[in-house]
Amino acid sequence: MSALDVGSGTGRLSILLADLLPVLSGIDWARHQTVNSIAMDSREVGDQCLWLALQGGREHALEYLDEARHRGAVAVLAEPSGRWDRERIAALSDDLPVIAVPGLRRQAGEIAARFFGQAAQSMRVIGVTGTNGKTSVASFLAQALSTRVPTAVLGTVGNGFPDHLEPSTHTTLDAVNLHATLGALFARGARAVAMEVSSHALHQERVAGVPFHTSVFTNLSREHQDYHGSMQDYADAKARLFRVAGLTTAVINVDDAVGARLAADVRPRIYTVALGSGSGAVRLGDRYLQISEEQE
Repeated sequence: MSALDVGSGTGRLSILLADLLPVLSGIDWARHQTVNSIAMDSREVGDQCLWLALQGGREHALEYLDEARHRGAVAVLAEPSGRWDRERIAALSDDLPVIAVPGLRRQAGEIAARFFGQAAQSMRVIGVTGTNGKTSVASFLAQALSTRVPTAVLGTVGNGFPDHLEPSTHTTLDAVNLHATLGALFARGARAVAMEVSSHALHQERVAGVPFHTSVFTNLSREHQDYHGSMQDYADAKARLFRVAGLTTAVINVDDAVGARLAADVRPRIYTVALGSGSGAVRLGDRYLQISEEQE
């Protein structure tokens, strides 16, 4: 699980499976089955756990079904993919219910958010994306906001409050651990969060279900071509952070060519703050910060 102690008071220690997944409310066993934990990694499955089995980059998580069963899974939601189609998944159910859920990757965050009590809905969440500067911007934001409201930070340097960070395994955690960590931070008093959001996380739907209030774009340079395949696909992944439902504000570096295009696309829908050294900052933002070099 997350480096934070997610069992320290998220307000949701157990839930009936039918309450967690209303689509199962008509199934008798789901109305009586209690779920005490939720996991995406079979190694994190514990007693009375709901396991979310997704297609990975090289193999499907269902290859580890026996391990999840042994560790205490009480039900499995499985993403149909490749040779693990709905028919093959349906044939797995015996003593352990395995339910095929198309689009499970997109739904995982919402399921996790529900399990951990929708804690992020009670916090102002700021997402920071870009090739460079994510760590610095998220850290500076958390420190600045902490003078007014208890603010946590999530990212490369660690997760927690600015003066007490705990190690993180990824720039952006998987959907379950992310919502677990947000729940733990809320229980510890956080009312705002500045978090790094990687292009991998956006492409893999890891931040699904996170109610971002503000999204920040720093820049885009040539990186991760082995994963995204092209600069356009890389830029498209970053742009997803500015299309999340409920987003209130976008803060964008318009000196970056991709940022300028992003601002032009975003502004009609979302209040946009443009940062830049040229006239683009004035032209592309509802508000702007125009940067100039002071002459001696």
